[in-house]
Amino acid sequence: MKCCPWCGIKFEVINRKTGRQFGGHIVTCSKNPNRTAIYLAHKPKIFRLCEYCDKKFQVQYFTHRFCSQSCSAKTVQKGHIHSVETKAKIRNTLKIKHALKPPKPKVTKPRKSCIICGAEKPSRKKYYCTNCRTEILPAYQIASRFIFNVYDYPTWFDLDLLKKYGWYQPVNRGNNLKGVSRDHRLSVIQGFHQGIEPQLLAHPANCRLILHSENQRKRQKSSLTLEELKQDILKFEQEVGARPGS
Repeated sequence: MKCCPWCGIKFEVINRKTGRQFGGHIVTCSKNPNRTAIYLAHKPKIFRLCEYCDKKFQVQYFTHRFCSQSCSAKTVQKGHIHSVETKAKIRNTLKIKHALKPPKPKVTKPRKSCIICGAEKPSRKKYYCTNCRTEILPAYQIASRFIFNVYDYPTWFDLDLLKKYGWYQPVNRGNNLKGVSRDHRLSVIQGFHQGIEPQLLAHPANCRLILHSENQRKRQKSSLTLEELKQDILKFEQEVGARPGS
């Protein structure tokens, strides 16, 4: 007599013709922790084509017709229409679930104030209020423009780059899209945010000649700080001399 170590069933008959076999039971016992691994190791690999997407997949059970649950649902539910009674049951169930579910508290995010004057902004995505955006910022941009001639300072600017590419001109005014333009090393937007005087941004020491395409990629970034700009202004006055009108 032999006893299964997993389920405790005793086997008195071992002959294959007269009763159950102890060796076959101990391998396929439902309480055997290694049953699945043993079954998969000896199971023959059978492949089949999915009835929906024609994808080849390995069959785990002989009744499998699809490679995934998605293909099965797309096939089974194709053309399926709920009856009026079923739709009413679904609608009533959803209403009950919605009624039992507690409502979420409404959270109102406070609007951030204008970074310049502190007033309330019309939108969270904007940095400035309407007054700063339409009146103060345009006036600051005009005051920060370069009004000097780069040819008056040949030792300070790279005029060889200007001779090679020429000034940038749009399509309707010369069509030189690969030309050179003047760039604010300390950008106007950052100067506006930091409250810097526009006269410092308009100084020749804050200007450099670069290709207009590079100037467009730079956008609102700065290549130096305010302290570095002040040091360059002192260096400019020592090497070139005081700027006319300053």
